[in-house]
Amino acid sequence: MRVILALALALNFIFSSEVEAIFEISFGIFGKVGEAKTRLIKYDNNSTYELFMDAKAIGAIDKLSGQRREYFYSTGEIYRDFLLPQKFVHKVERDKKGKRTLKYKIFNFNQRKKQIHFTKFKGDTNAGVSKSDDEILSYYAQNDLLTLFFNFSKIKPNNLNSFALIAAGANDKDGRVDIFIPDGKQKQKLQKSLNTQFQPYIAYINQDIFSSSKGELHLSINEKGYANRAILKDVLLFGDIVAKMVSVKEKP
Repeated sequence: MRVILALALALNFIFSSEVEAIFEISFGIFGKVGEAKTRLIKYDNNSTYELFMDAKAIGAIDKLSGQRREYFYSTGEIYRDFLLPQKFVHKVERDKKGKRTLKYKIFNFNQRKKQIHFTKFKGDTNAGVSKSDDEILSYYAQNDLLTLFFNFSKIKPNNLNSFALIAAGANDKDGRVDIFIPDGKQKQKLQKSLNTQFQPYIAYINQDIFSSSKGELHLSINEKGYANRAILKDVLLFGDIVAKMVSVKEKP
C-alpha cells in the first residue's frame, strides 16, 4: 500500500481547486495487485484543504492480505501555496483470525508550539477500538506523509543532489525521508526504467516496506508536477513493485 501512497503523494495540485487521481499497482508474476484513489479539495478561497486517499489490495493479494484497506486523511491551512496540516489520520482495516481488525494513527499538529500530539487506537469492528498510545512526539515536522510531496518542490534545497525531509507518519523513529536526485549515467538508467524523459528521483522511506531493505522508491514526475510512475525496488523474492497513474481529473 505504501508504494501507491508514495506515488499519489507526489502529485502537485497547485493549479486546481479539486483534483482526483487513480493509481494501480502491479507486482511481478501476480500482475495487478492493488489500486488507490486520491482527492484534494481546497476551500474558503484556497485558504484551507482536505486530502483523502483510499488504497486497497485486489485479486489474489486481496485474500492473502486479509482484504486489507488503508485510508489516509489530512486537513489544514494553505499558506503561500504550502499545505500546513492540522490533522493527519492513517487507518488500516484487515481480516485476521475471523475478525475485522482496525488501527488508527492520529497526528494533531500545533504549528505554533512546534509539537505533534500522537494517539493510536486499535481493536476490531465487534469490540471497538481502545487507545494504545498517547504522547507528544520527540520530533517536529511541518508536513505529514500526504503533504510532504505536495510541498516537495517548494522545500527541497537548491544545488543539492541529496537531502533529508521530515514527515509525520513516515519513519516511526524520527519521520525521516531521504531524497536523492541522480545525474549522469544513473539518471539515464532511471529514466529508461521509469520510461520518462523528466528528472527522476529516489526516495528512501527508511522503513522495511514489503521486506525491501530501506523502502527505496524511484519516482517519475512529469511537466505538470504529477508523478506518473513509481518503482519500489527489491521486494521479497519477486523483484520490484510498479505503480502508475491511470487517470486524473482536475476542476478549476
